[in-house]
Amino acid sequence: MSNDVASLPPPPSGDAPWFVGKMEREKAEQFLKENGRQRDFLVRERTLKDGYYALSIRYHYSYKHFNIDPKPDGQYGMGVLVFPTIESIIQHYQQNSLFIVDNQHITLGQPVMRRTSKK
Repeated sequence: MSNDVASLPPPPSGDAPWFVGKMEREKAEQFLKENGRQRDFLVRERTLKDGYYALSIRYHYSYKHFNIDPKPDGQYGMGVLVFPTIESIIQHYQQNSLFIVDNQHITLGQPVMRRTSKK
């Protein structure tokens, strides 16, 4: 079982409004702080693992990061769930709870890049 780059699924399209490319966690938090609102999110490639991603979301005055890991069959895992594409992860969590805070089910809002790219 090789986990080399050749066996990884293709990266998200550069046209995806939520994909910011390779970005460190701290820079993602700063970007969300400066440009995002409540529940805004982005997907970034993790800096220490090529082909591995993270979903970062702003929630009140904090940020949450969820790893998105490629699977050998070309799909992506996030937590215990597996999805065919990163876009399908986004669609799923825009309709379903990503996490719960004080009995509130939190879903994804808008990609932070969608608004800021119009400047």
